[in-house]
Amino acid sequence: MNFKKNIVKKKALIIILMSVLSIFSTTTYGGCDACMQAAAKTAESTLTSALSSTLASVETRVKLTKDLAQAIKQADININATLTSTNQQFRKSLDASGARIAMEISRNTKAVTDLTTHQVSQMTTTLKEKESAEQKIQNDRDFSQLTGQPVSGDVMVDRTIALKSAMVAREQILDGYMKQTHEINNSIEANDKKLSSRHIKDIAEEDEILFSPTPLITGTQIQTIDEQENTKKFIRLLTNYNPISNTNATDKISSAFKANERELNRRIWNAKIEAVQYVLADEMLDKVGLIDPTEWKSAYMEEAQTDENGKVSMAEMLRAEVDGRIMTPGWYKNMKEMGSTGLSREIIYQKATQLKLMWELLKKEDHTLRLLAIKTSMALQEDKKRIMGLK
Repeated sequence: MNFKKNIVKKKALIIILMSVLSIFSTTTYGGCDACMQAAAKTAESTLTSALSSTLASVETRVKLTKDLAQAIKQADININATLTSTNQQFRKSLDASGARIAMEISRNTKAVTDLTTHQVSQMTTTLKEKESAEQKIQNDRDFSQLTGQPVSGDVMVDRTIALKSAMVAREQILDGYMKQTHEINNSIEANDKKLSSRHIKDIAEEDEILFSPTPLITGTQIQTIDEQENTKKFIRLLTNYNPISNTNATDKISSAFKANERELNRRIWNAKIEAVQYVLADEMLDKVGLIDPTEWKSAYMEEAQTDENGKVSMAEMLRAEVDGRIMTPGWYKNMKEMGSTGLSREIIYQKATQLKLMWELLKKEDHTLRLLAIKTSMALQEDKKRIMGLK
């Protein structure tokens, strides 16, 4: 803009200069018109030429300026176009990059999700495997032979068959003994005084050991075979050494009523006596060797005492079960090694032994009540005789 103003100023200056020269030529060289005219023309020509040259130069510069302006404008247009195109390409590039980034983010997110899911799955599987392994280790510890199987279990398992056989044999022996005792209680015929006297004489001549109550009441839990036979005889002697003779039609009794009453009293007496004999025989059989310990495992358990035949009594077996624990260091050592399962099993095994002991105590109570009932009935019988005698 300033360049154009300078050109306009130069044009105006040239016009003013030409006007001054024209006036000057008219006034100064008025005496010689031809000279003045020639000089004016020369000056005019020179000025015109200079002006034309200047104008040409100015026009050229104007043209160049216009061209430059046009070039600048075109360059500006090109730059704007280039910038626009560049911006568009950049935007497209950014959009494409953004799309790729979004796609990569999506792919990475999916990959991370898949990896996380895989890791979680692996962790879950690992935890389950760890839990299973720990459970297996715990099971191995709880149920292994070392920590889950107390020695007492192995000991008792091998005893079950022997115990069953012993219980059957016990019942058979008791039943046979009571049948034999019943026959003896009713074996002496009426008025056979010779037989009765001989029977008493034979008893009196028996070895003194026969009359010893030691095998029956002693704390020893096993009897020898001789002690068993002596105890059987001792029970009969203790309860009914001279059985009451039978009553039959040949008895010299004043009346049939008295004969029948005597027979009734004899049978009642024998029933009471046999009840007492049953209690004592049952006590005796607790100490008779009936259990075969051949296949028993003793381990820490104290060895049970046996009779001459190598048999163990029920009382001796229970004693060994109790003493074999509380009096043997091996049992305490075994308990220290046990896990929770092993200790629980040991408690159950001891409960089984405890139940057996409770059952034996109940039997003892039954025996006690039976003997008390017999004693009471006999006392009542005496009261009855006394009362009838008073009448």
